[in-house]
Amino acid sequence: MMRVLFIACSSFSGSTLLSFVLNCHPKITTVGHSVGWRYEEGEEFRCSCGLLLESCAFWTAVAEAFRRKGLPFDFRDFGTRYELVRNDQINRYLTAQLPGVRSSRIEALRDATVARMPGWSQTLARQDSANLALIEAALGYAGAQVYVENGHSPYRLRHLSRIKELDISVVHIVRDMRGAVYSYMKNHQWDVETATRIWLAEQANIIRIAGEFEKVKTISYEDFCDRTEETLAGLQEFLGLEPVPYTGDFGQAEHHVLG
Repeated sequence: MMRVLFIACSSFSGSTLLSFVLNCHPKITTVGHSVGWRYEEGEEFRCSCGLLLESCAFWTAVAEAFRRKGLPFDFRDFGTRYELVRNDQINRYLTAQLPGVRSSRIEALRDATVARMPGWSQTLARQDSANLALIEAALGYAGAQVYVENGHSPYRLRHLSRIKELDISVVHIVRDMRGAVYSYMKNHQWDVETATRIWLAEQANIIRIAGEFEKVKTISYEDFCDRTEETLAGLQEFLGLEPVPYTGDFGQAEHHVLG
């Protein structure tokens, strides 16, 4: 079994920072957002190591691992995104939150129906295989024991839980609502009512779906910033790893984090 720590959170909650810091532990590795980054053709997109993805030793190793397994791989699209149609809104209804619905029972019925549809079941299986290939390649490259998946969405967490080779733990990182709402307003140009409503709905879904898993830990972004060593030690012990103090120097580790 491959061990995965899934970060469930709203946007602007410090998950990328947490990914970088966790990646400094010798037994932990991550690429941050495992769905990749759909940059434009001809655009230069660089890994956090500073190299173009096509020139990065890590990402070329991942591409080779996909080829060995007979899986398609593109540096602009890893095939790890749970996507059945290209229309984002329709795809959300098929693979994520149904409009106006917060019922795990109804979602389970929807998922079972989608999984039986001709073509879609094969697509989901291929996407499962792509995620497994990426995690396996990352762990092998780093010689690590735990892969951190900065997936955010609890619905992505549900999809990954289908993969029998994965042993998944969940960390729910929560930022003070005032800071999160302000970031939503600044980055999305939402009014305060819209930003608050969306943040609350996201948190409710994370809590509901994370409750389906046995190993769940909640931390606050503010504790992570103010009591970094204590928060990290608690997370590392949660993962069954020996706590390794963070030196404050990102450069002590090799990073290939996207996002």
